[in-house]
Amino acid sequence: MNASMQMWRDTAVRLWQRWPLSRLCRWWLGELAAMVPVSMRHRLSQDADWHVIEWMEGEWQLRRADDAMPMASWSDALAIDQQQAIIGKAFDGTSPDTLRLVLLVPGAWGLRRRIAFPVASRDRLEQAAAYEIDRQTPFRAAQVFHALGATTLVANGTRLQTDLVVVPRAMLEPLLVKLSALGISLDAVDVRLDGGRLGANLLPEGDRPRRVNRRLRLNLCLFAGACILLVLSLLQWLHNREAALQVMRDEVARMQGDVQAVSTLRQTLQDHAGATGFLAQRKKGDTSALSILQELSSRLPQNAWLERLTIDHAGQIGMQGQGAQAASLLEALKGSQWLVEPAFQGSIQKEPSTGKERFYMVAQLRKAAEAKPKAPAAAGSAP
Repeated sequence: MNASMQMWRDTAVRLWQRWPLSRLCRWWLGELAAMVPVSMRHRLSQDADWHVIEWMEGEWQLRRADDAMPMASWSDALAIDQQQAIIGKAFDGTSPDTLRLVLLVPGAWGLRRRIAFPVASRDRLEQAAAYEIDRQTPFRAAQVFHALGATTLVANGTRLQTDLVVVPRAMLEPLLVKLSALGISLDAVDVRLDGGRLGANLLPEGDRPRRVNRRLRLNLCLFAGACILLVLSLLQWLHNREAALQVMRDEVARMQGDVQAVSTLRQTLQDHAGATGFLAQRKKGDTSALSILQELSSRLPQNAWLERLTIDHAGQIGMQGQGAQAASLLEALKGSQWLVEPAFQGSIQKEPSTGKERFYMVAQLRKAAEAKPKAPAAAGSAP
């Protein structure tokens, strides 16, 4: 990680720590972590486990970074396999994924200088530091391992200030060769400062092992899975809403069909009611044939009879029959309750077989509302 990336990372960390919701997020993540089984929680939440290797007067010591007591110690006089057995026993129970090793050299071996660079050289601090080694130290760049500490902005943000740390190659390279022979892969080389680390990494980028950040990969996979689940849940929600909308549309269509059927039935009922009312009104306004026959029977003389009686829809009545004196029938029908304007149609003829006169009369039927009160029958009619 170059100085520019380190500076941006430090800035992002400070902003995150100052953010008011960061405490809420940490609490929420802690509550979620409490729901995970203990073994898996330990595996997921395990950070880098730093171990320190120190060279002290011909003897190696191995300890945890946060522990002052050594876990193991060995001498170069031992055989390689014996030294490897001691180291392997010390690392029992330590996950290789989280194991990190740093070689801590004595503080007297390092030379530390505070230097400042223009802000414009932020992306090329390593190259600028290589040029400063010749000017700030008694060594040339090829003779030392060097590293830069954390950078800060000074002079109103116009310059970058950092610490340049150098260690002569002649002192450090023999230790690196010995550790490489033991199969130890270092992640950093630092200078001892007040019993702890200075915070610089003198190991060149090309010599650092490529570590797979399994936790980062797992977090990325979990984040991708969460995004996929979020998209799927949104799609499922949209599908459910579409299905509910389709159900509502079908229900509205069914109700519209029911309304149309009810409207059709109502119209049919109204038509039937109108027809029934019309027929009832027509029947009420028409005169029954029985009333007409009863009146004709009371008004026609006993020597006359009807052979045929017709009543059409227009109220036209036709009467065909025989009588002794057909001409007197007009007088008999005058003042009829139901018949208006009786008259003969055609000529009156003598029937040879009966000796009666054959006639054909027409009259107009009076409506029931216009019917006159029943008049007394004419002379010669039936009682």
